[in-house]
Amino acid sequence: MSEDFLKPEKPDILDVLEEHVFHLDMDQKIIWANRAACESAGISVEELIGRYCYEIWGDGVRICRDCTVIETLGSGQAAQGECESADGRRWILKSYPIKNSDGEITGAVEVKLDTTSMKKAEILLLAQRDMAREVLDIAGVMILSLNEAGEIALINRKGLDILGYENEDEVLGLNWFENFLPEGVKGIYQKKFKDFIAASPDVEDWHDENPIVTGDGEERIISWNNKARRDEKGRIIGTLSSGEDITLRRQAEQENKETLAKLESVFKAAPTGIGVVVNRVVKWSNEKLTEITGYSREELVGQDARLVYPDQEEYEFVGREKYRQISEKGTGTVETRWKRKDGTIIDVLLSSTPIDPDDLSVGVTFTVLDITERKHIEQEIQSKNVQLEKALRVKTDFMSMVSHELRTPLVPIMGYTEVLLDGSLGELPEEAVMPLKTIMSRSQDLMTLIEDLLVLSRVERAKIKLDLESLPVMKHIRETIADYESTTHDKELVMECRGENFEIYVDHTRFHQILRNLIDNALKYSGPEIEITVTTSVEGRNGLITVADNGIGIEEEHIPYIFDRFYQIESIDTRTHGGTGLGLAISKELAEAMEGTITVESRVGEGSVFAIRLPLA
Repeated sequence: MSEDFLKPEKPDILDVLEEHVFHLDMDQKIIWANRAACESAGISVEELIGRYCYEIWGDGVRICRDCTVIETLGSGQAAQGECESADGRRWILKSYPIKNSDGEITGAVEVKLDTTSMKKAEILLLAQRDMAREVLDIAGVMILSLNEAGEIALINRKGLDILGYENEDEVLGLNWFENFLPEGVKGIYQKKFKDFIAASPDVEDWHDENPIVTGDGEERIISWNNKARRDEKGRIIGTLSSGEDITLRRQAEQENKETLAKLESVFKAAPTGIGVVVNRVVKWSNEKLTEITGYSREELVGQDARLVYPDQEEYEFVGREKYRQISEKGTGTVETRWKRKDGTIIDVLLSSTPIDPDDLSVGVTFTVLDITERKHIEQEIQSKNVQLEKALRVKTDFMSMVSHELRTPLVPIMGYTEVLLDGSLGELPEEAVMPLKTIMSRSQDLMTLIEDLLVLSRVERAKIKLDLESLPVMKHIRETIADYESTTHDKELVMECRGENFEIYVDHTRFHQILRNLIDNALKYSGPEIEITVTTSVEGRNGLITVADNGIGIEEEHIPYIFDRFYQIESIDTRTHGGTGLGLAISKELAEAMEGTITVESRVGEGSVFAIRLPLA
């Protein structure tokens, strides 16, 4: 730049500029300044001449660190830079050398542009951009922008997460339809997008749902809100969309739909009436409930439950009782009476459960079972039971009376027979001995039957007297075994006792009767050789006494019944063993009367084990 350009008669050209223009000499003092510089400094051009630039816009002490004038005066070349003045303003600096007609540098021109407002705007713009980016990234939905070609121009963090990518650089520029839509719908949505881009400017925003394919091949369902992106002329240049991943919601809706269908099927097939009431007003019913009441669903729904009760008293009773049970136990069950539409009174079992236990106003689900027939059957059974109990009492009394009556003539028969056999009335003819022994044997069998019948009748009438005392179990068993061993048997007999010694709290006579019944059974159903083992042990609070034999055993089908009265494993026509079938029944009754039990385990051909459990003393 020549000196002629800056002669005083040519300042008007520079005065129209908004930039500050200074003409500086070789000492960097101001020779001239334009109007913008004077206005910025607040003084006239005459007051600026001869002063240093930093005195006006710098710190007033030293040359600015970023001064471009020094660089220009030293190099003779134009220079450019930026600086910040003491008042916080930002400047762009440009310096040009001034040369005379000989080409010598005589000074410099510095042009300063105040960029403070521009810088603030730039910073604000960047901050707004960053904020917008943050807003996009914290959004709970996918934000996606496509250009005219259907390529991804913008995507947020949520979008990357849904697609399965870490960085936006991995997806920016990819064609959305080619890369992220399933084959079956790719062509459909590509055409839809192209038609949208080519549409008139007044095209409306639209909502859509479609499947997408993520980076790892998984299909997701996205619900979209789409709008057009336009240029300054209103032409559509792309789309901006927000997409919500509704895959789980659609799965849940489908599952709920299937569940509701199943429930509806269950409700239809349910043998009980099912309904929902809110404040005792019917809100829903199944078909079975309409069948029970005789009312259609339209006649029931919306009606107070009072409709199905025969009177106000029953209606109020059920309400009080049902809600009392719900408050105490969470559910309420009441037997009541309902009145059908045709006036028939029926018995029903009503069960109710609140939908929300903490808020009964939400409603109560109830089930209804028609128990009219059951109630009639129960009444009939109750009547039959009364009759049966009466018959049993008559039978027991009769059995007791007959036993006593049979015993009365039998005692003298046995007594006289015994006198005849022992020769007290003289020697008998040889041919009379055997008939008399048979009479005695059969009389003893009959007396045993009578005694058994008397015991059972007393047990039934709870009139059997028990004298409970402590009994040393091992001592008693050994004495009983000794009695059997001292008696002649038609088979070889081996009896053994082993186990713990303890005392039980029983009636001695009745325990002895149980023990002998079990040993007699073992003898009766033994094999060629008789082996009987009695074992004792302590089991909790009971004493356990087992009687094991090596006999023929009991078939499994008979085991549940062998403690029944008069039960015989062999039929009357074919059985080879005598007995009344009362021994085990009496043993069971006596054991239970003494707060004990008796059980059996047996295998055919391997023998049986009877177990008696009685309280320890």
